[in-house]
Amino acid sequence: MTNPLSFLPASLRAATAALSLVRPALWLTLLAALCAVPAVASDAVLLNAADGPAFSIGGTPYQVVTAARAEPGAATGSGVRNEQVTRDATGASAAVVGRIGNYRITLGGTTGHVTQSTASSEYAVAVNRRTGGPALVSRRLKLFKVSSDQAAAVARQTGGSVEVAIPAASMAVLLYASPTVALNALQAIQTGGSGAQAEPEVTQAFMTPR
Repeated sequence: MTNPLSFLPASLRAATAALSLVRPALWLTLLAALCAVPAVASDAVLLNAADGPAFSIGGTPYQVVTAARAEPGAATGSGVRNEQVTRDATGASAAVVGRIGNYRITLGGTTGHVTQSTASSEYAVAVNRRTGGPALVSRRLKLFKVSSDQAAAVARQTGGSVEVAIPAASMAVLLYASPTVALNALQAIQTGGSGAQAEPEVTQAFMTPR
């Protein structure tokens, strides 16, 4: 009869065999914990590398990862597992740590190139600090509780332009030169006393960036 634990490494089989004397419920709990370790470690990669501006959307905290970048046009259907390493513009190796839509998320290679990346000037990479998953930060800010005139004034004061204004909903979308400029503008809006509420435009896994 086939050993139901044969799929496990030898060290893990030995550990689970020793646990067979423990109560079944506790044994299953410990086995699940052992098997979950690699996933936890994987999720921690971007969290450990996060060192850029922090912001929140709806109570969910994010932080920019300045050693990561988003490479467009990288969808192959093979998934991240089959393309663990890539190269940046200088030829330095970079690890593939995730994918969002048609964007491959890499970590490593040349530092300091992320928010002004020639690979994707549209997006910076951030990490969801609750889940450890990657997120794309665009060069747009969403404004709430503002009139069209107020949105235009905020845009002028922060170096952006009004891309869309919806007076009936008291909201607008501001466009900036880069994600870095947009995040700097976010901080200025939050501390400027204008009364406007702002948040970055963020895209997470399983969604396609517009």
